[in-house]
Amino acid sequence: MDVKELAIDDGGEGISTRELTNVNGYNLGTQYYYTEAAAVRIANSIEGWHLPTNAEVIDMTNYIYSSAGLKLKSTYAWSDYNGNSGNGTDIYGFCALPVSLYPVNQSTPDGQYAYFWTSTSYNASNYYCFQLKHSTQKLTVGNKASSTQLSVRLIKDS
Repeated sequence: MDVKELAIDDGGEGISTRELTNVNGYNLGTQYYYTEAAAVRIANSIEGWHLPTNAEVIDMTNYIYSSAGLKLKSTYAWSDYNGNSGNGTDIYGFCALPVSLYPVNQSTPDGQYAYFWTSTSYNASNYYCFQLKHSTQKLTVGNKASSTQLSVRLIKDS
């Protein structure tokens, strides 16, 4: 499954950027965050790519099988509150950076979490997302309010 990081600002609503110059000692550069609607809008404008469905994320997890989170996380910048490494192996080139969500809050600090949208609705105001965490090797599926701004990975159309 080919994946691509979404890093585009089309000037529309629902997009924020942050410069992350020191996340556990690493300069992660400009990071893009999207509401669910903005993620869908931009993904639909890129020929040959799409925002993954929740089912596609589950398929990816089943394909990777054991320790999916470990295998998708970057090999740097992941750490817990005590400075213990939570780095991954990034053997699939997914390179999930620990850039949290936007706006950042105390319960989801930079360096410890990564969240990504899917195109699947959970209910009237929430959409499924998937999460990687510093302290686990798992990829977990949850949901967030569609107005929350998360990172995005696109999947190549088959």
